Amino acid sequence: MRFALVLMLLATTVQPLWAHPRLVRSAPVADGRLSAAPVAVSLTFNEPVNAALSRVTLLDAQQRPVLLAPLAVDPKDPATVVARVTGALRPGRYTVQWQAAGDDGHPVRGTFAFTITASPDKPGDAAPGPRQ
Repeated sequence: MRFALVLMLLATTVQPLWAHPRLVRSAPVADGRLSAAPVAVSLTFNEPVNAALSRVTLLDAQQRPVLLAPLAVDPKDPATVVARVTGALRPGRYTVQWQAAGDDGHPVRGTFAFTITASPDKPGDAAPGPRQ
């Protein structure tokens, strides 16, 4: 009986040390297909994150970085970080690489992709031609 009580106490005491932020939601969503370019990349975790120890990179189909504003914690939700997109986005596939750290400072990383689709019946939405 005492042994089981000690194990339960240890499990509830040690468990928070193993906890790290876990991505629970993103905008754009992973593997999403968007008809318009997003204005921001938003990541929501299962716990508050430290923006100073976190980062988001957005890469185009050629793995070139797209300009983003500095990462900020959403004032309404400390578990959400947001980076406004300041660079141009054209139709194509994009990869989001992220790193987040919670109270323990231990970083966790991940990636996901989304696609901006071209709409053939909208002028100006056609895929860009080859670069010179």
